Order: sequence, then structure tokens, then C-alpha cells
Amino acid sequence: MKKKKIGILLFDYVDILDFAGPAEVLSLTAHNKAEQVITLYKKQLLPTRPFEVITITENGEKIKTHSGISVEPDYSIHQHPEE
Repeated sequence: MKKKKIGILLFDYVDILDFAGPAEVLSLTAHNKAEQVITLYKKQLLPTRPFEVITITENGEKIKTHSGISVEPDYSIHQHPEE
């Protein structure tokens, strides 16, 4: 099964939990219960997980969160992968 890319848009002064929480949930999803058990209890991300989470900013440059932490995105909004 092909992974779906999920882009999370980041911007200056974003709260970390606003993007880290959804990214974590999506990265831990599984196709079935057996995969979920392996992911959660063996602490291993499966290559077959259904989503690939990427981060995007308007211009591809680092942003600063509300707490002052710098985050470098994977892509700019104009250069992200289509699929």
C-alpha cells in the first residue's frame, strides 16, 4: 500500500504541540492491530505505516516557535512533493 504524504504547515511563533502532536499521532498509525503493537511496544516505526509526515514553511526557511526553538522544515510551500 502506498504511503500518503501529510504536510504540516509551520509558521513563526507556532506552538510546538500544535505540529508535534499531530505529527506524532500520524507517524504511529498502523494498517492493523499487529502493526500497532509492534510500533508501540517494540518502539520501532514500520516502513509500511500509512502516512509520511513532512513539514512545510512558506519559503523553506527555518521558523522560530513561540518558545524560541528553531525548526527547519522539509520543504517550502512551492517545492513540496505532489504525492
